[in-house]
Amino acid sequence: MVSRRVVLAIFIVAVLALSAAYYILTVSGGSKNSVTVVIQVTNGTAQNGAADAFSPRNFTVVEGAQVTLVFENNDDNAHELVIPQFGVDTNIVQGGSSTRVVFVPNHAGVFEYFEPPGVCGSCTGIQDTSGNMTVLAPS
Repeated sequence: MVSRRVVLAIFIVAVLALSAAYYILTVSGGSKNSVTVVIQVTNGTAQNGAADAFSPRNFTVVEGAQVTLVFENNDDNAHELVIPQFGVDTNIVQGGSSTRVVFVPNHAGVFEYFEPPGVCGSCTGIQDTSGNMTVLAPS
């Protein structure tokens, strides 16, 4: 038979474990220190005269936050997105597909993201496949 002391000890350990999990997820900012950014590739001819476009063109994150970049290729052609300063590369994503890249920006500033030259070999016309990621210093 289990003594009251053993049951009490198990109860206390369980409460402490739950309290620690709550602290990590809320008080220390576990979910506050992450953000998801969706960038879509669209055929922009009807919208702005460009053959293909990244949208949004600009986004802002906080230094040290975990960024999940969702790259959705809604175009017919293959596309790729890179942010060289942080080693971000979606690799080539075929039309109608998407991919996710997770990274942590470790310094503040404004950083261009873009499609490397030659990826979309069959694209014609003006390309709008670039933008800026602004990384703010933590407050």
